[in-house]
Amino acid sequence: LLMAAMTCGTAVLVWFTLPSSTPHGQSKSSNFNLRGVSHVFAMPTVWLQAFIIICAYVGFKATDDFSLYASDVLGLNEVDAAKTGTVSLWMRPIAAIAAGYLADRTSAGLMTVVSFALLAVGSLVLGCDLIHPGMVGIFLMTIICASLGIFALRGLYYAIMKEGKVPVAFTGSTVGLVSVVGYTPDIFMGPVMGYLLDRSPGPTGHQHVFLVVFGFAIAGLAGSVAFRHLIQSDGFRNLQRRTRRVQNHIAQQHINGFSIITRAEDDQQSAGLMPATIVCPSPLLVGRREIQGGRRSKILKEGFDRNSDLLPTAFEVQL
Repeated sequence: LLMAAMTCGTAVLVWFTLPSSTPHGQSKSSNFNLRGVSHVFAMPTVWLQAFIIICAYVGFKATDDFSLYASDVLGLNEVDAAKTGTVSLWMRPIAAIAAGYLADRTSAGLMTVVSFALLAVGSLVLGCDLIHPGMVGIFLMTIICASLGIFALRGLYYAIMKEGKVPVAFTGSTVGLVSVVGYTPDIFMGPVMGYLLDRSPGPTGHQHVFLVVFGFAIAGLAGSVAFRHLIQSDGFRNLQRRTRRVQNHIAQQHINGFSIITRAEDDQQSAGLMPATIVCPSPLLVGRREIQGGRRSKILKEGFDRNSDLLPTAFEVQL
C-alpha cells in the first residue's frame, strides 16, 4: 500500500509540476516524424547505450545473491546474512548522488567507465574463491565496492544520452528502445543464476555467478570506452551534422503550420511594416513577416543554434 501510494503521489506531482510541452497558440497535433525516429535508431551511440544498460543491469540483478553468498560461503545464519545484504541497499543513495555530482563536473561517460571498473573489481573478488568463512569484513568491503559501481550505473543510465547527442524530440522513442533492449536481464539473469547454483551447489555456484557478472562488467567497460571514443571521433561529428540536417528537414515540414498573430491596427499596415508574433514549431527556424503597401510577403530564414544539440517543442518569437 505504501508503494502504491508513493507511486500515485509521484504521478500527481508530475501532472501538476511539469510544464506543458505545447505552448499557447500551437496546435496539439503530434510532431512525430518517422524519418527522424529511424535516424535516431540508426545512431551507434543509442545501441551502445542499450548495451551498457544490459551489462549494468546484470550487476544489479546479481545483488539478489549477496545474502545467499554470505550464508553459503561465509556460513552466516539467515539473520546475519540478511544484514550483510542490506549494506548493499544503503549504498544506493550514496552511489547515485555521488555519481551524478561527479558526472556534472567531469562527464557521464567517464563516470560510467569508473563505475564498471568498480563492479568488475568487486565481482572478480567474489568470483575467485578469495573469501572464506570468517572474512566478513573483507566480504562487506567487497560488496560495498561492487554496489557503488552498480548503483552509480543506475544513476547514469540515461545521463549519457545527452553526450550521445540524441535530439530531445526523439528521447521518448530512444528511451523506449534502450529500455526494451537494456532490461532483458530481467528475462535471462534469474534463470542463469538458478542454473549455475543448481549445477554447482555451495560456494562454487556463487563464484560462477559472479564470474558471469565480471564478464558483463568487462564488456560494459569496453562498451563505455567505445562510447567515449565514438563521441570524440570525427565520424561522430559528421553524424551530428547529418542529424542537424534531419532536424532542419523536420522543421521545414512545419512551415505551413506557422500561426501569425497580428498586433497592429490598419493604420500601422499603411506605414509599411506590421509586427507580429510567430509561433514556431522549433528554434531551428526564425521567421519574419512584413506587410508592405498592403501586399503580404513572408520571409523565412533558416538557421541552427550550434550551441544546442536539442530539438525543443514550439515556442514564440516576438518581432
